Amino acid sequence: MRSNVGAGTVRLELVELCSKGQLATAHLRLLDSGLDAVDHPGLWEFLERRFVEAGDALLAHRVRRDLLAAEVASTDIVLNEARYEIENNRPGRARTYIENAFGPDPGNDEARVLLGVALTSEDKERALRLLEGAATGTEAATLLAIDALRDIGELRRARRLCEAALERYPRNAMFSNRLGWIAEGTGDFETAISIVSTTRAGDIEGEAQALNRLVRIHRRLGDRAATIAHAADLLRLDARPTQKLRLARALGQPRLLEHLVSLLPAQFARAEVTGDEAGKVIGFLLEQGYVGLAVFLWQAGLPIAPAEKLLLERFGFGVNPGRQLPQSFDEALSIRSPDILFPLYPECAEATPQAASAPVLRDSDRVLLVNSVLSAGGAERQFLMVARSLVAAGLSPDRLHAALFSMEGDRGHDHFEAELRATGIHVHDLSREDISKIAMRDRDRDIVAMLPARLSTDVLPLWRLVQRLEPAVVHGWQDRASIAAGLVGRMLEVERTVLSVRNMRPRKRGEDFDWVPRSVYRELLASPSVAITANSFEGARDYEDWLGLAGDSLSVLSNAIDEAVFKPRSGPRQPGGPIRILGVFRLTENKRPILWLETIAALRASHAVEIAPRLVGAGPMADEVRRSAARLGLDDLTIEAPLPDPSDIYRSSDVLLLMSSVEGTPNVVLEAQACGLPVAACQVGGVQKAMHLDGEDAGLLLDADVGAADAAGAIAAWLPEALAAPGKARVDFIRRNYSMQALARNLLGLYGART
Repeated sequence: MRSNVGAGTVRLELVELCSKGQLATAHLRLLDSGLDAVDHPGLWEFLERRFVEAGDALLAHRVRRDLLAAEVASTDIVLNEARYEIENNRPGRARTYIENAFGPDPGNDEARVLLGVALTSEDKERALRLLEGAATGTEAATLLAIDALRDIGELRRARRLCEAALERYPRNAMFSNRLGWIAEGTGDFETAISIVSTTRAGDIEGEAQALNRLVRIHRRLGDRAATIAHAADLLRLDARPTQKLRLARALGQPRLLEHLVSLLPAQFARAEVTGDEAGKVIGFLLEQGYVGLAVFLWQAGLPIAPAEKLLLERFGFGVNPGRQLPQSFDEALSIRSPDILFPLYPECAEATPQAASAPVLRDSDRVLLVNSVLSAGGAERQFLMVARSLVAAGLSPDRLHAALFSMEGDRGHDHFEAELRATGIHVHDLSREDISKIAMRDRDRDIVAMLPARLSTDVLPLWRLVQRLEPAVVHGWQDRASIAAGLVGRMLEVERTVLSVRNMRPRKRGEDFDWVPRSVYRELLASPSVAITANSFEGARDYEDWLGLAGDSLSVLSNAIDEAVFKPRSGPRQPGGPIRILGVFRLTENKRPILWLETIAALRASHAVEIAPRLVGAGPMADEVRRSAARLGLDDLTIEAPLPDPSDIYRSSDVLLLMSSVEGTPNVVLEAQACGLPVAACQVGGVQKAMHLDGEDAGLLLDADVGAADAAGAIAAWLPEALAAPGKARVDFIRRNYSMQALARNLLGLYGART
């Protein structure tokens, strides 16, 4: 029964209970007092403030909810509740509270910022307009605004806001940390390193986080010495196990990760690791696919979260009868996800598979193309060529859809977006898909939950889009999109799934931990509805060898060049003036940009070749390239970002030089020859088959491990005849072997279209 006492008496009781830390009791006392929110809002707001001060967000939320229901909430209560809902990923509720209290265009600065944050996933343009004044908001609201801008890919806006906030709140390290993350995301690695290095001093946790970030950045830059030095510093720290496990993951060192896990049972027994930290380790291992190691620690007595325990039990671990639990650490290590998920549907495993054949693509059927991003890369250009070829072959653009995992402009993920949209097809940003509306069978939900996080975060938004579109064909492009497309296509029973890998197995491209598991491809290829292609004969054979498949299991889907874009210039280069040598590649270690620079310098120094060097590209080694150019005396080197009009790259050049250590079928080699340019390139991957090598128009193949001096000598001897040749044979070679028409025919055959 409720008591009915004076408000003053109850207030004194609440003050006493809160001072003793008895917050839940204080809440119950107010509920039992009979002093409701309608008649005594000040008392309820007093208690809400005390809960906020004590850090009990849930109790504060419950009090605010009652005030809002009574329609007596003050401005501060509305704003606090909106902020709480945003922080708990319920932006729709936050929007309702703010618009009910302040209208759709709030005059209150705090409300305006919070409404903008709440709208970022729903109405980006309106959200950006509302967030223009975020710099004048409170610290909490400004942090939310910065994070919201980062989430929608507006990194440059987020950076400006962060820099403004640092002027207002110079002692708030959270703004410095965010500025470092933003700088790293936009490729400003020097700023990121400077910020992290400046703010790394402090407690062990902060130091470990900073060192992990420095390891990741320096490894991305290819700076092995700095990477190893920071990794050693972190290993010497008395840091939490999860921080060291993340280090092992960042370094691509599975043996280190395994060793760290093997130590945990003894560390937990000696109370060197808390139960909370042990639970986080198990969660981390499941995220990385180390199911057996998670079970091993659980068996050893380390605590496990209830949801993770239930998931493991649903897959037969720890139940009777169920799976055989690992009897040793080595056995536990062999139990990995996604391997343990296959076959996806055991009840179908005994069925005799039908002969593989492409279904008939009906005139109304949709085709969904899937890729990671639209960055300025060769694989991304070929994704664009697939769309163009299909439209040119007569498929209605209204039937064609393209999905990208990210289209963030500030990260360079949208380089080909305008050209892709110009084809008329539908373009979907998977990062905007509302995965809360996914409908799944229980078995499928468990499968996705057990996938490594790197796979499940791709599968979920694509699942939602495929459910909405119901395409007859899903075509994944490159490993990341192919894995997601294949899994979604298999589980949603799409009629035809095409997986187009690129030029070589993941490990050869430098992928860590073999995150693209062979078991996924092998499971998918067992289905007659799945076809897999590579863009070169060499790439197909390499994947077949990696997957243990018979020869000719993968078909070849060659690259294509758009003749309307890459047009040959008229006649050979006119004599006189410096030779304009062009490099077009991402500034990363496997493209060997420093060797490219050293070769240019050797041409000048040893062979007196007059050169105007030009690089087109971006990447993590940009600063190192500039420093090396200055060291080599290449002060006239021009470095440009990828150009909107790709034909401009070649129109004002004479020769293309490519010195990569790893390549598949390099688009730049095809594009340069389509424009009539002679090409010199190292003989790696599919380079040889991509080059015209006969007669006076022949390109120059350099040894894969050539040094700068030898390369310069070979180029100097080859250049006179190469530049004097008309170039027609190069153009004809491309038209004969890499046409859009040939690509379209192959695609339609894979899709099962009537021809």
